[in-house]
Amino acid sequence: FDAAAFRVVWWGAALVVALANAIFLQRERARAGRDTPFLNPGLAAAVRAAAPALLAGGLVPMLARSESFPTAVWWTVFYGLALLSMSHFAPGGIIRLGLAFLAAGLLSIRWPDALAGLARAVSSEPGGLEPDSEVLANLYMAATFGLFHLAYAAAVAFSARRMDPAADV
Repeated sequence: FDAAAFRVVWWGAALVVALANAIFLQRERARAGRDTPFLNPGLAAAVRAAAPALLAGGLVPMLARSESFPTAVWWTVFYGLALLSMSHFAPGGIIRLGLAFLAAGLLSIRWPDALAGLARAVSSEPGGLEPDSEVLANLYMAATFGLFHLAYAAAVAFSARRMDPAADV
């Protein structure tokens, strides 16, 4: 599919994940017995801090009419900046996650051919993958947004269990 379809698919995935995250956060708040509303001043401040980077990440690739792979790289950079912008409101793990996204994006800008070479090495497509390939863009999204978040979730679960062996994470 083309770059527009790529954006629609991954924005849809982001919406589903954001909704799931809101549900998980609300469940955690209820389990912990917090009586403050879900939409509280702290959350509002964090959203305000992240909004400029998230908005730029959404607009820059569209305004630049980027193909799918550059779009994915821009999203990675701006998402990393959005996470870092919440440093006053977020735990240290979010800051490290933001640094990982920012580093991955900046390295991908600097060495896109290295990523294409790596993808060619694992590709079953004849002739391998080109740097602007839709497949490469989807692999990149899965590796960054997928694996980085799974690694973060595992680290949080491990940390919670270390702090409280009886914790149900």
